[in-house]
Amino acid sequence: MNQWDTERLRKELLERTHLPLEVPPKLYIWGTGLLAQYAIERFQEVGICIRGILSSPGYYKDSRLKGIPVVPLENVDKSELIVLCSISYPAITDYLIANGYCNFFYYEVFPFLYKTIPAYYMWGDNLWEKMGKAHKELSHLSQMLRHDSLSLLVLNCLLLYRKTLDDKHLNQAFDISLQRGTQYFDSEILKFGENEVFVDCGASVGYISEEFIRLVHNKYKKIYLFEADPYISNESRKILENYHDIEYCPVGLGEKNEILHFHKGTMATYGTIANDGEQEVQVVRMDDYLIGVCPTMITMDIEGSEMEALKGAEKIIKRYRPKMGISVYHKYDDLYRIPLWLESLKLNYKFYLRHYSRAYCDTVLILSLIHISEPTRP
Repeated sequence: MNQWDTERLRKELLERTHLPLEVPPKLYIWGTGLLAQYAIERFQEVGICIRGILSSPGYYKDSRLKGIPVVPLENVDKSELIVLCSISYPAITDYLIANGYCNFFYYEVFPFLYKTIPAYYMWGDNLWEKMGKAHKELSHLSQMLRHDSLSLLVLNCLLLYRKTLDDKHLNQAFDISLQRGTQYFDSEILKFGENEVFVDCGASVGYISEEFIRLVHNKYKKIYLFEADPYISNESRKILENYHDIEYCPVGLGEKNEILHFHKGTMATYGTIANDGEQEVQVVRMDDYLIGVCPTMITMDIEGSEMEALKGAEKIIKRYRPKMGISVYHKYDDLYRIPLWLESLKLNYKFYLRHYSRAYCDTVLILSLIHISEPTRP
């Protein structure tokens, strides 16, 4: 039987989660952000009764969201179904278990079980069908990672999660990755000198650049921060104001120079390129923007635009062959499409895969030209 047989996987997931064969008629939602609002609309469309909204203790007390009351957790019977509508669901899971609740599920589980419920974050709908058609690409990726047993283990964990939606596989990938360093910076793969030129793409509030500065003991040549969202970019300036030689680049990155629309972010959410975005943003090719710059390391987390940005940086990558840490989780096929494209450049890179979250986000492809001996098996 095909290992990605969708009906078999759906049946196994139903049995493991103990959810009914049909969409549950009533439930509670945990969360008040964009995902929660999206879930409320989708559940109401199919006639599900949302009995209340749950959130952090004391948050939105005595208020309502889309007409639904926000209620304290202690008012909810432990037998009630709770749907977690937050990317912070691993921490919420711990909190619920500590308070004696066990009947809860992350929203993104539902589209796999009930076709009337559409996905929001998790790579779009029909993931199992799409992954079932990617056997050749995944086999190729496995061959690319065969020199590093840790990468193969992480890949296996990620694929098992996509098949089962069981968080234990993400936890394993996270635990083994974190033993070797922080996000983008595996200590046994990446080595730094005192004249590094660091390019931080999708810099958010500057935490990755700050981690880089710490790793090189404040000895570097230059840092370029690409962050298209003005609000978030201003926050990064505050955080990094005491560091030297940082250039802030208030543009997005892509395959060509153009004006696109953009959803603004906040300190809790990241801005994204979207056709219906309320704000215009200048998108540029890195090759055109960083003329004369010689990057020694590039990190990239730009909410699904990584493939286009890499193509727009092809000349820089070919000429300078920088170390790289690229997010490969925003789109379902980023996991194999991005490394296969980078391999096609034939630049003698070694590829490594790491995962830095208990959620499905923060999977990172690391590229290095430095020869690394086979790491100790975990």
